Amino acid sequence: MAEMEKITYLPLIKHLKEAGGFYNELLKNHELQQGTINTDQLTEWMLHVVEPVLKNIEDQKLGHLPRLCRLLFSRGLSNQSKQSSFAYSQETKAAFLMCKEMPECFVESPVRILNAIESALRSIREYQRERVGEWISSMSECIAHCEKVDDFLNCGRVCAWLSGLAHLKTRVKKSFESLPLDVQSAIKKNTAHPDFEKLFDKNWNHQTSLTFVTTMGDFVGFGGAFEQPPVIAKIEDQVFATDGKSTLALFADQFGQVLVEQSNVEPNHILSTLESRIDKPKGIDFDDIRSIARLKDTLFLTRASSHCVFVYVN
Repeated sequence: MAEMEKITYLPLIKHLKEAGGFYNELLKNHELQQGTINTDQLTEWMLHVVEPVLKNIEDQKLGHLPRLCRLLFSRGLSNQSKQSSFAYSQETKAAFLMCKEMPECFVESPVRILNAIESALRSIREYQRERVGEWISSMSECIAHCEKVDDFLNCGRVCAWLSGLAHLKTRVKKSFESLPLDVQSAIKKNTAHPDFEKLFDKNWNHQTSLTFVTTMGDFVGFGGAFEQPPVIAKIEDQVFATDGKSTLALFADQFGQVLVEQSNVEPNHILSTLESRIDKPKGIDFDDIRSIARLKDTLFLTRASSHCVFVYVN
């Protein structure tokens, strides 16, 4: 393997020399199934992810190095096949490099940690594409304090919520409370909010009057979610939106807004739940309001002339 020429960590060099045939065969089989791999990018992966992560393993645990190297090499091949842009590639490398900051956890449960990182990247890219780097940065400030794998998973969930995945909020309070105090302190410091615990009980910073926040959805032709102007309805404690074809659950707080597709709620159920009479809120001048739904501190509304859901602090 050509990347051995640039690697300097002696235990890794020794392993790659001894297992060179295995890795070359792995690469060959992967290319037969997925197409030619960019060897320069694979070299970058070995140099800037695999070597730094493995260098942090304690000497007495170097017996795990071959297994961990095989895992990281295989993930490098797999992720290179999935990359759709240079930005994705850089994000993926930065995310996997987090394993360097928690060597004991990584040695203990490498597959679980790598799967969690990949799952988090998929979710954040789906719902908050521009904030992947924010999640990685937040995690990097906290994970050195994670002593157990579950600490890492819970920390990842909290940081994902803070990076805009509003639908995770109901689970995050329990995740945060289960974290060691050092991890909690690191998250609080990174968030820089004076009353962090209060964030779990309210969606927005205090407002004295109805205030517009943002829009959600938009037309599918513009990369949005709706083919037709949607309507919304509150069912139990959840607000749903539909354009007559699909149904999505709406989640919004001060950190972000998310639409999550719901296959178990039929559009007709939303349509049958619409309020027959709409009381126009004071301070909103729209004359074509089509539907309104309220939570304790959030108001959602739709208009006949728009493919968006309008969000207000109530």
